[in-house]
Amino acid sequence: MIRRRRSSQKETVRKPDDSLDTLCERIEKKQVIPIISNSLRLKAIFQKKLEREDINSKLPFQSSITEQLAVEWAKDIDYPLPDSYRLEGVARYKRVTSLDLVKSKTDYLRFLKTILLDLADSDTLKPDDSVLTSELENQLHRLTVSDVTTELDYPRYEAKKRDPLRQLAQLQLPIYITTSHHDFLARMIEAEGRSPQRQVCEWTKAVPISEQPPPKFRPTAENPLVYHLFGLEKYPASLVLSEDDHLDFLYKMAQTNKTTDSIIPLYLAEKLAESSLMLLGYRLYDWDFRTLFRLLNAIEDGRRMNSLMIQLDPKTEATIPSQINGPAARNYLAEYLDPKRYRMMWGESDTIINQIWEAWQTWKTQ
Repeated sequence: MIRRRRSSQKETVRKPDDSLDTLCERIEKKQVIPIISNSLRLKAIFQKKLEREDINSKLPFQSSITEQLAVEWAKDIDYPLPDSYRLEGVARYKRVTSLDLVKSKTDYLRFLKTILLDLADSDTLKPDDSVLTSELENQLHRLTVSDVTTELDYPRYEAKKRDPLRQLAQLQLPIYITTSHHDFLARMIEAEGRSPQRQVCEWTKAVPISEQPPPKFRPTAENPLVYHLFGLEKYPASLVLSEDDHLDFLYKMAQTNKTTDSIIPLYLAEKLAESSLMLLGYRLYDWDFRTLFRLLNAIEDGRRMNSLMIQLDPKTEATIPSQINGPAARNYLAEYLDPKRYRMMWGESDTIINQIWEAWQTWKTQ
């Protein structure tokens, strides 16, 4: 009997037995729905800029990209409280002090666009890029974060590194859900020659009916759905950003049911209830995950397939990693997520997505 050597590395991506084969089979049958966090793309875009600011050295724990951006925004708006790393708290402060719900959210989007231009100025640019940056600055009020990011050609991956959003788009799935406020994912799907339909959750009336898909729309691999659960930057009032937004979202969800007045389209709720899900880029204690998880539990009706793929980064699960018992923390997370329904894959989001993508490429040739 041949025994495999154990890896000497402390952090490895763990693959549950036959889980990738099961996942590939379901991808082929279009029975998988990726659910993608806001941080997945933001990390790729802003990490270099925030590393220069060395924000982690100013915090007593290993911070996420969202926390680092919150610290910078808090500085920008003179946030007076000590928890400047909590985006939801900083957003609530801005909402209260601005006395304007929409203005508080547009201010956050403006901040992200400004950071993007700062990043471009500090990068090694081609001669024409400085002209482009100036042009973008003059048009900043009418451009979205996604527009500016695309124009600046961010994120800029190393030659051998694949874009994880592009890899997810290449899975040719009919439904993608994201808690991102930006349409990076839809743009990647379009780059693959498909025609995605964007849809925004109806937790507010911020999106004109004419901008939503027709009532009889049903997604296909060629015409997939990209569903923005926490709003889309084109409609700032639709964003779930502050603590109050998350509470209002949950309240609205509790006030509706699974029929005509649900904030989630009935056909999408049906698919969520019966499909395998891949949750990518979330951390257990963050507001976006907690709100999302409550929603998924509310939709759960016992039909959902088991062996669901959940990715959480163990390095950033603990507020103060040095004080955490790693194995015990992992066991706790696994139990919290219910091992009968959720299979855990530990590691960085990009690594997990690449592993799934490579497994799918192999599966297609068998």
